[in-house]
Amino acid sequence: MNVADEANGFWEMLKKRIKFPKSTKIVVSESHAMAYYIAKENGCDSVYSFDAHSDLGYGGIKSLDFEVNCANWLGKLLNDKIVSDAKIIYSPYTNENPNDFEEINNSFDISYCGISDISCKNVSPIIHICRSGCWSAPWLDKKLLDFVEKSSFKYTLLDCEDRLWNPNKINLAQQIDYMLYG
Repeated sequence: MNVADEANGFWEMLKKRIKFPKSTKIVVSESHAMAYYIAKENGCDSVYSFDAHSDLGYGGIKSLDFEVNCANWLGKLLNDKIVSDAKIIYSPYTNENPNDFEEINNSFDISYCGISDISCKNVSPIIHICRSGCWSAPWLDKKLLDFVEKSSFKYTLLDCEDRLWNPNKINLAQQIDYMLYG
């Protein structure tokens, strides 16, 4: 497991398309669910989501009846009328298809677009990045911080505990725990 080449130059490319306020800050958290609360607290009316998953809710409109979680946070923002629209920029490594979300797509203003389609006038001064520690290897934590620091924005780590990775100092039980629970 490693970081894809798409991370190189990401911030430069994004800053060419979006004029971020000088006060922009990044919040890095352990769960995508935090994006719901960040958008709500900061009065966002639109969301750009860069991910391999849409997080619109897996199971149609009914999945938006559940509590906010990492799988439905974006759909909940739309359903709860906190944001009016969402733009999803899929990772080139996604296995999802926008047609998988036809019921939700037909109910809300959702666009699936590429990076070249990004255009934003009123930009919120906050960016959420999810570490997803249960899905990302601990040896990538430093690369994530390097990525965040390349943005040149101030950032806060929220509930992201240090995960020291020293494979020579873990026992078999810890190895199994890492394989099963990240």
